[in-house]
Amino acid sequence: MTNESTITDPSEEENKAAFLESNIFLDLENQHKGIRDKSKQYFSEEDFKKVLERAAYYGIGIYNIYAFRKKKPFDTVNHEDYNKKATHPKWYSNAFIHLKKREKEMLYAADYRVTKKLLSGNPKTMEK
Repeated sequence: MTNESTITDPSEEENKAAFLESNIFLDLENQHKGIRDKSKQYFSEEDFKKVLERAAYYGIGIYNIYAFRKKKPFDTVNHEDYNKKATHPKWYSNAFIHLKKREKEMLYAADYRVTKKLLSGNPKTMEK
């Protein structure tokens, strides 16, 4: 799913990565060791809950959530599975709850949607 406000060029991808790093992944531990795909950040259940809360705060969309058990793919869920837009926090909150109930001690990763508008503006900062 792409539209005018979705990032498409390499410099915007760098800006997206920087935004995620400084606003969403801040103070969280990437637990990618032992996972082949290093293109994503992998978080514990506790840290991924924070990722989802921060994504909702900034209005960031989540296309897919990837769950890993013992460093191997366990399941992938998509916003379309829940008949919701990627930016609708209800889908990813419900998906996360469902995944947590199925298996303990998993790692989680996601595909994020950060709009050009969010990157070009002065994003609000979260209170700690």
